[in-house]
Amino acid sequence: MKFSLAKGPFLRSKRTTTGIMLELFAVLVVVWLTSVVAYSVRFNFLVGLRAILLVLVSLFTTIVIDVLMALVKGKRSIKDISKFVLTSYSYVTSIIFTLCLPVGVSYYVVVIGSIVATLLGKYVFGGFGYNVFNPAIIGRIFVGLAFGSSMKYGIESSMSNSASYDFVSGATVTGSINWAQGTIPEGFDWKTLLFGNYNGAMGETYTLLLLVAGIYLIIRGIINYRIVLSYLVTVSGISLFLGLFYGVSNVFSYTLLHLVTGGLMFGAVFMITDPVTSPKAMNGKIIYGIGAGFLTMLIRVNSSYPEGVMYSIALMNMFTPLIDSCIKGNTFSKVGVKWAVIASFLVGSIGLSVGFNALYPLKEGQGENEDPNAWMSNYAVEKIDDNTYTVSSKGFYDDIKMKVYVDKEKEIITQVELIEYSDHELTNIYVEGIYGYSGYDKIIGNNLNLSFSEFDNFNCDNMCTNTGASTSFDVESGATYTTGALIGNLKAVVETVRGGVSNG
Repeated sequence: MKFSLAKGPFLRSKRTTTGIMLELFAVLVVVWLTSVVAYSVRFNFLVGLRAILLVLVSLFTTIVIDVLMALVKGKRSIKDISKFVLTSYSYVTSIIFTLCLPVGVSYYVVVIGSIVATLLGKYVFGGFGYNVFNPAIIGRIFVGLAFGSSMKYGIESSMSNSASYDFVSGATVTGSINWAQGTIPEGFDWKTLLFGNYNGAMGETYTLLLLVAGIYLIIRGIINYRIVLSYLVTVSGISLFLGLFYGVSNVFSYTLLHLVTGGLMFGAVFMITDPVTSPKAMNGKIIYGIGAGFLTMLIRVNSSYPEGVMYSIALMNMFTPLIDSCIKGNTFSKVGVKWAVIASFLVGSIGLSVGFNALYPLKEGQGENEDPNAWMSNYAVEKIDDNTYTVSSKGFYDDIKMKVYVDKEKEIITQVELIEYSDHELTNIYVEGIYGYSGYDKIIGNNLNLSFSEFDNFNCDNMCTNTGASTSFDVESGATYTTGALIGNLKAVVETVRGGVSNG
């Protein structure tokens, strides 16, 4: 008897990978266009146009990289190059990456991030299907670490032109929440959080739209419901028990607040479900989602980082081969055993999270120093007379020392002189004018009449950042350490004159 051997699978689906990816891309375009319309309505057409251009810049960058890689791989005809670009699916990576950014981000950051996402996130591993990490997440994590000051979430009316808007540094909604209390931050309500009518990443704030998109993609079989549900159930379960542990007034509102804020819903629909970087085994997908949910809550609640979605998914990407090796090919004779294993992972995740919070409980003022003036230890303030002070602090390279003149009665800074400023960046900004920092003439010079209250808008616990309020000057994204030191110096003098009251 002759046997014919063939490799599985033996059933061929009528749907192609390209068709699935194009449909996913179309859903992402809907989210993108929603953000464009929302920005145009809330602000003006120019802000909406910027949301269009940011995605187009990313798409152009990734397509150029795809074309170059096609040439490297020996593709020469337009047909072959076009097919390579179409089946590399970098256009999906680029739109996911860009929708994770605020509309105020600089264009060069988008270009660099797109290059990192495509080259380091995908091609360095061999291209689509071989990458270990979700490429869009690699790009977003990179720009977040390398260009954090360029992540400008705040949008304010321009002081020079009321018809235009400026992009400024500002706290995100998750960064404004004290998870020991779990109350909605001031200026937000449930309607705002559900419909996305607030500043954040371009595609992450529209919770209801993302929920509808997720349901559609699940029904169409484009994303796997096991990952999405296990992820959201884990986050919900941990939130519920943390709410009970901290004694919040409404544990269900506390749980819902976790689900509708930050990039959690966007990550649940478009990131964690990446078929290349998630486990292939069905049970493995559930364990994968549980692990990501646990890490998301651990990072979000217990670390100094206000959001944990991207980091948690990237970490779980590393565990995908291990999960598949342990689960794939193994079967359980009893259904109860299978669900017992999954339930143990879920209960274990909830127990570990609550246990960690029991050992290291959050405080009511989580995120704030116990000593509100501890930050001033980084600034050396010396009083010369009642109206004159010297102050110095560490810049990017060396110390920056200034002499500051104040009018105590009017609570204003009248004059500021630079005494020592060997910082290379300081020389570039203020002497050669390379960066053209717009706030320079407002914080250095004579006849400033700079109100003390201006500095209430800056938090200097670590490196001075704008809390999101309107100011006549800001930290320069091209030289954050230097300009942050300058503003911190002046704030230290202000608080010294006030008697060291607070740190904004």
